[in-house]
Amino acid sequence: MKFRSVQLIITLFILLSILLTLAVAQEQPANKSQVTVSWDEFKKLLNFDGENINIPLQTFNKLLAQTGVKTVPPYTIKDGNVILSKAEFQKLVDQMKAPADPAANPPFEYLITKSEYNGKMNENATDFTGTFKVHVLKEEGFLNIPILRQNMAINELTVDNKPALVVSEGGYHKVILKGKGEYTVKANFSVKSSLDRGPHKIDLYIQQTPITLLNLEIPIKDADLEIPQAQQIASRIRGNSTLVSAILAPGTFVSVEWRKKAPEAEKIPAKLYAEVYHLISIEDDAFKINSEIVYNILHSEIDGVRFTIPENMSVLNVSGEGIGEWQEIAQNNQRVIQVPFTYGKKGSVRIYVSSETPLTENGMANAFIGFKALDCVRETGFIAVELNTSAEVILAESEGLEKIAVQKLPQVLFNKSVKPLLFGFKYLKHPFNAVFDVKKHEKIAVPMAVINSSNAVTLFTEDGKIIHRIIYNVRNSAKQFMEIALPENADVWSVFVGNQPVESSLNSQGKLLIPLIRSRSTNDQLDTFPVEIIYALAGDRFDSFGKRSAVLPEVDLIVSQMIWSVYLPNDYTYNYFSSTLEKEESLRGVGNLFGDA
Repeated sequence: MKFRSVQLIITLFILLSILLTLAVAQEQPANKSQVTVSWDEFKKLLNFDGENINIPLQTFNKLLAQTGVKTVPPYTIKDGNVILSKAEFQKLVDQMKAPADPAANPPFEYLITKSEYNGKMNENATDFTGTFKVHVLKEEGFLNIPILRQNMAINELTVDNKPALVVSEGGYHKVILKGKGEYTVKANFSVKSSLDRGPHKIDLYIQQTPITLLNLEIPIKDADLEIPQAQQIASRIRGNSTLVSAILAPGTFVSVEWRKKAPEAEKIPAKLYAEVYHLISIEDDAFKINSEIVYNILHSEIDGVRFTIPENMSVLNVSGEGIGEWQEIAQNNQRVIQVPFTYGKKGSVRIYVSSETPLTENGMANAFIGFKALDCVRETGFIAVELNTSAEVILAESEGLEKIAVQKLPQVLFNKSVKPLLFGFKYLKHPFNAVFDVKKHEKIAVPMAVINSSNAVTLFTEDGKIIHRIIYNVRNSAKQFMEIALPENADVWSVFVGNQPVESSLNSQGKLLIPLIRSRSTNDQLDTFPVEIIYALAGDRFDSFGKRSAVLPEVDLIVSQMIWSVYLPNDYTYNYFSSTLEKEESLRGVGNLFGDA
């Protein structure tokens, strides 16, 4: 009896500690302080010396919730506390359940980790056995686990070699499992197929699993199979059948196609056909030739191609998909370019060739004979000519070429060109040649910079000062400085280029040198940028009679348009005005001296 009382005391102490901890955690989660009471005070709290246990009502309700009892033991309430006998309290303590650990809940109710499909093809159908490794993680309750699509005819379904409960719902055949553990589910089913009539194909909807294996026996000796979803395929012959094993990528669908392997035909030598597109860009010193060779390779794969080039041609680059390192060799007194492939090629193959031929010293009689693709049954091609210089080009003569309108040239040549096409040709075989005379004329220098517009504002003050503010909108391609011839007594206040202050200087002639920036290009057009200068001159003070004059400085750039605004003191009458510029009574868009122009 004494041992049971000690056990009850220990249990009661543990319970009260748990409840006190929960209460403190709920009411003051941030407070980690502890309360220490003596054993005598603890017994007084629970009235442990008597026959009954005295606990708060809130604690009693938590105790009932923890035990989960449906029948509440008899108790009385005094001063807001529950009075319970020791025997009834002990019963409640014995029925307490450990709180569930949220971290122990599995992330999934079940997992299908592996599936394997073993099939044998018959005359009109293929019989499969699907084996599935199912892991149930849910502790209690039933689970409906989908195994196969509902459109598949199942013959039998077992779980761990025992007949299983199956339900068809939601488009799937589902097996019913209960209890945590690992299960082996097997399903025997059939899929339509035909050995005689086509299409010789099986479409199989499967479970998506991390590991998916497919084994198939086809009653055709040495069959040729294709399984697009397979990452690895192995086949072997057993008797008059072909056995195939495949490892599939995770997915919900697999397709198997088969056919009788055709007898290996005798290898036929490859046949090559070539169509060549030449764009000749005439520069000041050379023909720059951008060529594209389109091969059509029939029957067999080849490892490379060859073409010959004339003596005066230099090949700069050969490129294309799967093209190896090309080289030039001498063969039969010809210059031959060998182009290897990084792998055997068949069908359509494109090769891009960049080359050039220098112009003659006087620019006359420049012949283009192209290059010849070797080992070809037939080569045809087109030639287009564009001019990238100011010279004059004349077609002196042509042989083996059909002159065509440039509008009828293939689009590929228009895509390669940057200037208008001058001539177009077509050839059907070699040899051919086109002779061009390039007449160079004296080039006229064009300004590297111009002033699109200029806005000048001049202010006369009564004390005789003349203040000029001039904004030049400049378009510049390569000029370094803009020169301004200012009067000797000019006092320069500020110089801005592109809205940024700059340091200017004077050259030996006393002209102001303003450093320029280069214009930005937008849609192949150079933008303008502002160059602003403010300077002042000292003059005579205004009087009742007299005249005043002002002169704008000369610049070394062409000015397309200029607007000049002159501001005079208000307290005077002005009777006469003359200028080399056209006078306007009202100017639009002209700002004040220190505002935006």
